[in-house]
Amino acid sequence: MFVQYKKLKLTKGIKDFKKTDNILISQEMIDYATAYMILNKKIRKIINCVDQIYRSSGLCLLIDSGIDIIFMPKLYFEDFEDEGEVKIYKGYMFYKNILYKECVPEFKDIKCLYNDFLRNTVHYMSREKELLNNIKLSGKVLNLSERVIIFSRCRYTREDLLIAKNIIKSYNPTIIAVDGGADIALKHGIKPDVIVGDMDSVSLKAIEKCDNFLLHCYLSGLCPSDDKIPELKNKGYISCIGTSEDAALLYCIKQKVMHIYTIGFHTSVEEFIEKGRSGASSYLLIRILYSHLITDIKNSFVNRDYVKFSYVWIAFIIALYLGFLFTITAGVFK
Repeated sequence: MFVQYKKLKLTKGIKDFKKTDNILISQEMIDYATAYMILNKKIRKIINCVDQIYRSSGLCLLIDSGIDIIFMPKLYFEDFEDEGEVKIYKGYMFYKNILYKECVPEFKDIKCLYNDFLRNTVHYMSREKELLNNIKLSGKVLNLSERVIIFSRCRYTREDLLIAKNIIKSYNPTIIAVDGGADIALKHGIKPDVIVGDMDSVSLKAIEKCDNFLLHCYLSGLCPSDDKIPELKNKGYISCIGTSEDAALLYCIKQKVMHIYTIGFHTSVEEFIEKGRSGASSYLLIRILYSHLITDIKNSFVNRDYVKFSYVWIAFIIALYLGFLFTITAGVFK
């Protein structure tokens, strides 16, 4: 069987693929949002060059959905050009007259990374506590209404979307999308008022449809994503620590909104690790200080087979480092 493929060094590039493409990747960790994009794009076959792979929710979703995944040794990845054709036959792959043999990678449990994640989270909290005050807004920054709803691209249910639509109908909040969350919102007929982030996972189609952008910059002010947005668009800048989701929350907090609703946010250890984060110190600091302003629309309908280890880890850290956290709180509000 002959297969046409496109090579991806970062799975974020899937957003601009055509719906019938097969992909060649080298990804040990496939998160849920990436797997969802793969299914939405109707990608038929994945060639993944890895020696080990984690049993992530994204990998499970792809396998359960019947996506054909062919595993090859990691060292083969650089042998393939950006686009090409391979012949697959009985456990072997032929490419440019070279014979490659399929492999069975080592499957690893994602929970083996939990301890390091929690250790890094606590360690960096002491470094980042003062940086929460160092939030800078510049450029054309959209003023927010009293209530805000923020769309991101992690897991959500149909019931989550129904609740979000009811909130929009009832309160007419400002609608913010974090990067690829803009594509999620637009898919369900919701146009974001502003997109926040580094624009690495949002499609060109979504950028064309939206009018306002708040680009997430380094604390130094350097903004690598500046050239991704056309000059005619309204561009603002936010310089702060954390992820783009953190930046969206800090944007709202800086503008003193009354309440923030989130949908599709990363909230569990597993979700952060799948995203490639080694810790979540900024996330935890924001939640400790401003949780009274935030409502997460998350897992409104929960299938018992897919209940994830979520806020338990937050409670664990708070209990274990209670004195430490009181010190942080006092320091931030000096």
